[in-house]
Formats: sequence, structure tokens, C-alpha cells
Amino acid sequence: GRLMAWFFTGVGMVPVDRDGGRGGVAALMTGRRILEEGHVFGIYPEGTRSPDGRLYRGRTGIARLTLMTGAPVVPFAVIGTDKLQPGGAGLPRP
Repeated sequence: GRLMAWFFTGVGMVPVDRDGGRGGVAALMTGRRILEEGHVFGIYPEGTRSPDGRLYRGRTGIARLTLMTGAPVVPFAVIGTDKLQPGGAGLPRP
């Protein structure tokens, strides 16, 4: 909803339109601008959380950003999001 959109925008998150086609292009261009300005840009290459915690296949956005900007990639893992905030849940569970 609007509250979540306000929160995510306020903490610097970039929304991604995942409806297919060229929906993610705007997010990639925003990521490119952020990296070219010398800032850090985090990306979840799977594109979403899985309902059971398993890792989905990564998408090509991170490779494209690296090729466009020359920015280094620092891999990391976020584990347990399926328990903390399942898909469709409002606020994270304590």
C-alpha cells in the first residue's frame, strides 16, 4: 500500500516493475545513475522472496549494471526472509 511505498522510497529503495517486457528498465537506469554517482546499490538478483526460503535463479540485472558501470559486485545472502516476512504479509514479524 501507500505506507509501504512511502517507507521503501524513504529508505532509498528503488521500485521494480516485474510485469515482464521492459518493466525493469527504469529501475536499471536508476541503479546505473546511483552507481555512476559513486553510491552503493543493492539488488536481489532473484527478483522476489520464495515462500519456502529456497533460492530462485538469478536474473540478469546485476550483470547488466556491472557491464554498464564497471562497478564491483559484492555477493551476500539474506537468509530467513520467508519466516520474518512471508510474501503478502504486511509488516515484518517480531
